[in-house]
Amino acid sequence: MKILSFANQKGGEGKSALTKLTAGALSMAPFNLKVLVIDADTQGSIIAHRNRDIATLGEDYEFPYKVEFSFPEKLPKLITTIKQQGKYDVVLIDMPGRGYGDDINVLLSCLDIAIIPIAKGDEDTDASLDFLENLKQHNDERKKAKYPKLNLYILYNKFDNTANAKASVEIFEAIKEEFGIEEKILFLPLREDFQNYSPKTSTSILLELKGKQGHKKDTYESFIEFCKFIKKII
Repeated sequence: MKILSFANQKGGEGKSALTKLTAGALSMAPFNLKVLVIDADTQGSIIAHRNRDIATLGEDYEFPYKVEFSFPEKLPKLITTIKQQGKYDVVLIDMPGRGYGDDINVLLSCLDIAIIPIAKGDEDTDASLDFLENLKQHNDERKKAKYPKLNLYILYNKFDNTANAKASVEIFEAIKEEFGIEEKILFLPLREDFQNYSPKTSTSILLELKGKQGHKKDTYESFIEFCKFIKKII
């Protein structure tokens, strides 16, 4: 079992959206993994969506993946229990909207894999560079304590072909090895294709995108390749 999170200190990079969509895709064919999502964001958006779905669909509805909530400080104990139970192939942790402070250090200590979603724009680039520096320091502390390192990957999210987006990619491609990032994950197209979903409908959004022409077809194919990569690294 691997513990994975989409992590960045800047809000609005698509962390919660990617968490739900990835959980939905990995729990359905062709992947069919046993997936748990832990909502560790004190805003609790993912658990709130799941509770609304339960209210609508009933307690007996079989959701494709399980959702739990945890305050950051209680997460290490919860992860220990989950590992002992051995029920899941992958656990996705939804991080707080803004990732800095003591809570983030606790959350990072629970992870095996951190995927840093990076969107275009100067503000996104600066915040992500700061976060990568924090992750580098975190891995230095892990090394001193003789713990396995946190495996880091970059995901270019909401990607398009504008000059601004291409400039962001050039920056991170030039410095990623400095931060212990051996490779990037695929580019994902614009986020608009993934709007209006919930934990329930996140399993069907890919099917809705499949077969449609143009940009949505590209989104579907990109996301399937993305999930294949995730399965490989877990």
